[in-house]
Amino acid sequence: MLAADRDLGPLPDDAPNGAVSTDAWVLDEPGTLDARAEAFLQQAPAPIYIGFGSMVAPRAPELVAQAVAAVRAVGRRAVIAGGWASLDRHISEAGDVLIVDNVPHSLIFPRAAAAVHHGGAGTTTAAARAGVPQVLLPHILDQYYWAHRVAALGIGPPALPIERVTVELLCDRISRAVNDPLIREQVNRLAPLVGARNGVTAAVEHIEALRLCDREGVSDGL
Repeated sequence: MLAADRDLGPLPDDAPNGAVSTDAWVLDEPGTLDARAEAFLQQAPAPIYIGFGSMVAPRAPELVAQAVAAVRAVGRRAVIAGGWASLDRHISEAGDVLIVDNVPHSLIFPRAAAAVHHGGAGTTTAAARAGVPQVLLPHILDQYYWAHRVAALGIGPPALPIERVTVELLCDRISRAVNDPLIREQVNRLAPLVGARNGVTAAVEHIEALRLCDREGVSDGL
């Protein structure tokens, strides 16, 4: 089973006959923002989200400094998610910098001007559902695939591999994500489609059907 949205990560033409795409499995996480975060997000213009999820960035102090400098260069504020890279340990809060930790993406992304992230499958899907342009800084593995898909779909500029990040290059990517009308058009087109899908039910139904076939002695799948 491919647990990816049909538009973001479609089943390839050369997939095995038994492969099934269910759409992404979405966990609707409850949660609320504290008063500090709520007040920050209510200010205009909308801030830029920066977070690397479960990635452990080898040069986190330099990266978070570069990211904040790039955000400031485009005249925006920054929301920094600590994550496994512990970005929060290497930057201090300021009037234009908010630090958060363990906050569901669904509470932040819809109120951000762009999301700068590592390109994990879940984060990419969450940003697409929220209708926010994406700037991907892939670290490893499938993150390069998601970076390719974001650029191919036009919901973000070309990716910037994490080892190539500079203030100037990241500033360019963020500026394009925020200001390019074609990116905004594609983001707005795709968001309601991805947001309406949750593959959990389809996955459960497929697994149950496979179990039924197994009990009945069917060996060639569905």
